Amino acid sequence: MNDQREEPKPDGSWEERSAGFAELGDLLRSGFKDGGEGPAAGAELRSAWSGFVDAARDLGQALAATANDPEVRASMKNAVQSLVDTVGAAARDAADTVGTAAERVRQTAERRKAGTGDTDGGAERLAPPIVTCGWLADHLDDPDVRIVDTRWFLGQPGAGQVRYEENHLPGAVFMDLDNDLAASEGPGRHPLPAPDDLAGLLGRHGIGNQHHVVVYDQGPGAIAARLWWMLRSVGHERVSVLDGGYGRWSGQSHPLTTDSPDIVPTTYETGEGPTLTIDRDQLLARLGTAQVIDAREPERYRGETEPIDSVAGHIPTALSAPTADNVGPDGTFKPAHVLAARFFEMGLDQDTPVVSYCGSGVTACHNLLALHVAGYPEGILYPGSWSDWSATGMPVAVGPAPGPLPERQQES
Repeated sequence: MNDQREEPKPDGSWEERSAGFAELGDLLRSGFKDGGEGPAAGAELRSAWSGFVDAARDLGQALAATANDPEVRASMKNAVQSLVDTVGAAARDAADTVGTAAERVRQTAERRKAGTGDTDGGAERLAPPIVTCGWLADHLDDPDVRIVDTRWFLGQPGAGQVRYEENHLPGAVFMDLDNDLAASEGPGRHPLPAPDDLAGLLGRHGIGNQHHVVVYDQGPGAIAARLWWMLRSVGHERVSVLDGGYGRWSGQSHPLTTDSPDIVPTTYETGEGPTLTIDRDQLLARLGTAQVIDAREPERYRGETEPIDSVAGHIPTALSAPTADNVGPDGTFKPAHVLAARFFEMGLDQDTPVVSYCGSGVTACHNLLALHVAGYPEGILYPGSWSDWSATGMPVAVGPAPGPLPERQQES
């Protein structure tokens, strides 16, 4: 007579192995989310992740092909155990190394999310870098809030002003990228205005040092981020970008108007802000040591097309970081931990500032905003960006890879 009793499951069932596999994935994801303590820890964690992804892909393909074969399934159990033991050990070591930094990054992200910051040993109420449409709808009547419409459309001069006159958010004033948020002279297509010129612009539009400024564009915030950066450059930390911009606001049926706001001009006093800039010669000298990211579309980065500037390609050693990847399908910014994972997977060191550039120094600010939300240190803007670099005979790289150092750096 056959014994029909169920054999006890051996230690380490498929359910347990699956749980262990998932635990390893969570551990690695938390490492990406929380950052690293120096480049060595980051390299170790990235190596562990790479091994995990490759092994998971191979294991998944094997299991799919042999799911009905008990003998192969048994061997796969051993493979999972080996994977958890080998890759898991490396990941745990890396996670231990980054533990202190992880806590610091979590605290920074929470502080920025809540709109608070520590200054001079105390807590000062600051504006969060991004606010939702719901938040702004609840604060439309707040006398301390000022709203700025920065809608701008590539290749359509004046279109933003036309759209503003058709309708806009209640109380919003309009600032044009070409005429208001860029100087008439300077490196690149959209040179930064002088601080005194920015102060005059703000004062004429009734914006004082005490106001919380909320900036929006059509969405997803590339132009609005430019003014966010500019305000912070003169010490104005009470500034936020409207998440999703006009498109999300109107899509949620929030109020719009054609009425012009009653503006009471004021005097704006500039200060010293946390922002950093770099020019082309300084950047050239730092290639190979600086972390550089390119905010343009991947095809422009690769040099396959260049609709605006005379030379196609990218700055040697720069990584492709298109701004479209900072937002989700609805046009709103991805959560802080997702943005942190994005930049970490690129290989960006969490403790070292990142130089951001684009075509003319505008959408580069979108990446600087995303880095800020993700808990990275204050990024560095290359204001002239590709329009300055490509027009002055600087070295150029093409293709999907960052490219080698220019010869003059290799020789030094």
